[in-house]
Amino acid sequence: MEKYKTFFPRFVALLIDTFIMMPIVVFDDWFRKAEFPDVFFYFWIPLSSLVAPVYTILMHGFYGQTLGKMWMNVKVLDVSEKSMTMRQSFLRQLPQVIFNICVIVLSIMALPFDLQAPRVEQAIGIYSILLTVWGMADIFVFLSNEKKRALHDFIAGTVVVKTNI
Repeated sequence: MEKYKTFFPRFVALLIDTFIMMPIVVFDDWFRKAEFPDVFFYFWIPLSSLVAPVYTILMHGFYGQTLGKMWMNVKVLDVSEKSMTMRQSFLRQLPQVIFNICVIVLSIMALPFDLQAPRVEQAIGIYSILLTVWGMADIFVFLSNEKKRALHDFIAGTVVVKTNI
């Protein structure tokens, strides 16, 4: 069962992939400070919010790994431990896609970036609670089964294994 002990490699892979996506955050910050017209953000917000999930879906779908997972020697496979499909890759990422769509809606609601507006403040609070509950449930499920499958792995019928064993 050593091949399923992937918590640390998965966590570090997530940090690596987050670092890879950092230019999007830098551009986003620059665009907001440059005070582009609001209409620009109706295009930028969905684009920037969906880059990471699309990257993850495509990398997992084609290679079973993101660059972070490649570096950390872990791979996502079908639960039968054969290569996963693009459909499974999408299903595995579906919760994140849903959360990112919520970010898009909240961000557009906040234009012109008045995060103190009562409707936006309330929506951000609800979103934060849901994201926290999902994250805690994902970790709890991961820690409570032999193959260390998280909720998103159960949704997609996948498992993450070490590749260097």
